[in-house]
Amino acid sequence: GNRLQGHADRLCSPECARSAEHVCGQQGRGILIVGEQIQDVGGAPGVSCEACWLEWGWSRNIDAHSLRAVGVARGQDVTPRDWAEAELSLEGGLLAQDDLVVVDGAQDATAKARAHCNRWRDQARAGTRENGHRVVGLGLGWVAAMLWAVFAGYALMAAADWTVLNNTRCHYELHQWNGVPDLAACESACASYPGCTLFTYCPPDVKVDGCGTGQGPEPRMCWAYSVSELPKCESSQGWISGYRPLPPPPSDWAERIAGGNMAFTADTPEAVGIGLFPVVGNGFLAIEAGPYVQPWVDSWPWRDAGTFHMAGVYTGLNYTTPSHRAQISKLHDMTILTRPDGNFTTIGMAVDYEYGIVYNRTRVSYPGCPDTVVEQRMYAHRTLRELFVFEIAASSATGDPSWPGCQSLPISWKLSPAGPDTNISVALSNSTLTVWAGTTLLPEQLGLPLRHLAIAFDSWVASGPTTLSFTPQQPVLTLRAVLRSDLDVTNDVTAAAAQTWARYAAISSSDLMASHKAAMTTLWASGVELQGNSTFAATVNASIYDIISSLRADWNWSTSPGGLGTGGYCGHSFWDMETWMFPVLTVLFPDLARVAAQYRLDRVDASVTNARLRGYDGAMWAWESAYTGLWTAPWRNADYNENHISADIPLALRKFYYATGDDVMLKSTWPLLNATCRFWECRFRRIDSTGHTPPAGYAPNCGPKDGTGNWTVYDVIPPDEATGITNNCVYTNAAAAQTLDWCIEAAGLLGESVPAIWHDMAASPYLPLTDKLYALGPVHLQDATYLGKQINQADVALLQYPLGLTFDKDLMQRDLDYYASKTDFAGMFTGDSSYSCAYLALGNRSAADAQLELAFNHIDPHFNVFTETDLHDGGHTQHFITGAGGYVQGFVFGYSGMRIARKGVLSFASERPILPPLGVTAMKLRGVHLLGTPFDIGWDAQQLCVALQDGPAGRPLEVRVRATGQSIALKPGAPATCVPVQAIDVAGVGYP
Repeated sequence: GNRLQGHADRLCSPECARSAEHVCGQQGRGILIVGEQIQDVGGAPGVSCEACWLEWGWSRNIDAHSLRAVGVARGQDVTPRDWAEAELSLEGGLLAQDDLVVVDGAQDATAKARAHCNRWRDQARAGTRENGHRVVGLGLGWVAAMLWAVFAGYALMAAADWTVLNNTRCHYELHQWNGVPDLAACESACASYPGCTLFTYCPPDVKVDGCGTGQGPEPRMCWAYSVSELPKCESSQGWISGYRPLPPPPSDWAERIAGGNMAFTADTPEAVGIGLFPVVGNGFLAIEAGPYVQPWVDSWPWRDAGTFHMAGVYTGLNYTTPSHRAQISKLHDMTILTRPDGNFTTIGMAVDYEYGIVYNRTRVSYPGCPDTVVEQRMYAHRTLRELFVFEIAASSATGDPSWPGCQSLPISWKLSPAGPDTNISVALSNSTLTVWAGTTLLPEQLGLPLRHLAIAFDSWVASGPTTLSFTPQQPVLTLRAVLRSDLDVTNDVTAAAAQTWARYAAISSSDLMASHKAAMTTLWASGVELQGNSTFAATVNASIYDIISSLRADWNWSTSPGGLGTGGYCGHSFWDMETWMFPVLTVLFPDLARVAAQYRLDRVDASVTNARLRGYDGAMWAWESAYTGLWTAPWRNADYNENHISADIPLALRKFYYATGDDVMLKSTWPLLNATCRFWECRFRRIDSTGHTPPAGYAPNCGPKDGTGNWTVYDVIPPDEATGITNNCVYTNAAAAQTLDWCIEAAGLLGESVPAIWHDMAASPYLPLTDKLYALGPVHLQDATYLGKQINQADVALLQYPLGLTFDKDLMQRDLDYYASKTDFAGMFTGDSSYSCAYLALGNRSAADAQLELAFNHIDPHFNVFTETDLHDGGHTQHFITGAGGYVQGFVFGYSGMRIARKGVLSFASERPILPPLGVTAMKLRGVHLLGTPFDIGWDAQQLCVALQDGPAGRPLEVRVRATGQSIALKPGAPATCVPVQAIDVAGVGYP
């Protein structure tokens, strides 16, 4: 059945019929009549909606047997209202009017809606072109669209061909209401088709929302996850799985794909979806590779495929416009066209995570270009940070040594110097070099200068070529684009861009590629290795790739929940960095963690200004920070009241200090710590306080300090943002107390003094319990107003991970069980490492595994791109590296049990590291950094091994076997130290 929740706004808009006409014409796949009226949709009872509606659904293909549209009240489970069912008999791919049946309360379909459907039926029969698409008739009762030319630098041409797997019971969705799938049949059918991978299912001993326990009549569900597309199940005559096998990847990519280092698809752009194509970035500049260059976007959510972004370049006025990551220019909007005398076939698109390169291959053949593979590849050079490279290469498809080349390949190449965020135009042009230059449109704060920008690139693309030619002697065409700004150029930005381009133009394409790959190989000396499950391996590598593509060690900027390649969340920095990304960076990529930390250190003064403007002491960190560190959140209450970020930042720096032992950085961190702890001293008040004003010497809006009870904070927004402004947030209280404890510790290390009241505040935060929520016993009360509602993300669970607080084990289990049952895991999903890591620490393996598997509702299978909300609900923010960071934490800190325990010590598990589920046979954390020394730690079911990596090292390390007290020194070049799998510490020699 097709749920209309996600489409309610589109269906019931004033332009409903026109919108439906547009969608049907764009996709050309199928038709569904929606009745005269759908009530209670989108909060607008009685809205009339007449439409010819296309069902493209999760699998992007129409169900040949039955479609049902159900009007629902937004946010509720599916309940029938007014609905219409269309039985589409698509014999030969044709839509016949007689086959359309409208029933149950929608019998009087309007003439207007039927006319729309007739129009698309006629176009399907005639096979006419519409908006660059052709609607074609295919066998097996499917209607598909052939897309002739698509997104920036890519061409696809594919028609869907479906294979029916008779009597196979399987389904693509975890929440399935009808039918009892047969797991064995599902596995067998999937295994028989290339590209189909059964990922997981709900085993009989696990009860998850939508899954039975395997006892009695409860259904046993299976969830089939395909590399290309999830199997489509129907229920017309028993269960049938329709699966569309796609071409396998090229043989030269197959090994890297199988190892999880690469992802490939031959699917259509519609099947992948906007925002779900790979990002190319190096932490200085980044771009989303597709699916096609969209029109310029001038409002939220700034999903701007094909647009250059630069770290630190924003436009927009504070929180009013607001300030957001600037869309700079579009340079690589290239489309391969077709010729009537030729054949053009898509091979597919791939992203190589290890090397940070996106590829697309098309096979072409026409007079003057015999049987040729055209490969497009793009990357942001990891060493030459200003350089973006786009190559087009041609070669014989068969390896024919007498291949004569490819002449006059037809293309379209569009150039867009400026969009809604910049005033950029041609500043310099000659036969070899073109420079676009200009400024952003608005500063972040009045009185600040505009940002000056320049892009220098090869002039052979400046006029927008219409054909490309390749010879055996020159089979590769290279576009070098250099981006510069006055963030790092003190004089003429245009001249600097031209000079930088000239230096890089003197380097051959092969040398550029080789140096880029070498730098990426060095970066990937750290990572996570998983044997036995290539899907896990690919998703973890993809998640790490998306994060490290947004940061670099020589550029002191943090990143946003949407990363550098997108405009998601305006490019602002939130707690997402410090809580969900920073822990992984700290132990695997400390140089990248360091620049994210420096971004905060550079904005202490701005945070002091924020506090003063609100009538507080100390440093108040903006919930959303961009260029200045002053407030930029469009939702004003977030900047004013989501104060826990002022604890998240210093606590991340604490773990960084423990892992690096960097005393020099600790000293430079003290101004941040001191100012932030003065903010918390100001904000804290006792729970039994009766006062209304602070004592003398405090800023006017600080909390009173009378009373004798524990310390709390009023007027805050908890991590569960849906709560709004409340008091006594348990996470905020605990995190603030830990921040004060860290300030006390740091002051002792640095010889600084702190107020005596900090000791009391750090020792006694208000963490209330309640026995009124959970029948199994008391749990922590999330906040003063919490009465048991659904929450949008982990909150109380954060006490256990990442804060690491310990209580009675039964209480800890109840906290997790109760609040997990209340968490909307289809909502603002963060991995969700807080639950999985905490469950694993308690030894609850099954609950942790279930949390891990929820992530796959948020990972698109084509390129393993993380989305903020459930994929079925649109995903909200694509390339959601907050969720990616949380997901990776589940492996790095969850199954390993690793904790950054204290300075110079990493503890691995309270009992023993364990293996992730679903066939993982061995796991390794590669390049874990402690005190400047990188080491590998890996384990299988029996043995755990630790070895130093080759190369430069910091302080000497040792393995401490916790059960025996034995210490084993780790020596450079020595064989790995191996012990039976058990709890160990890796520590600096001499560190307690």
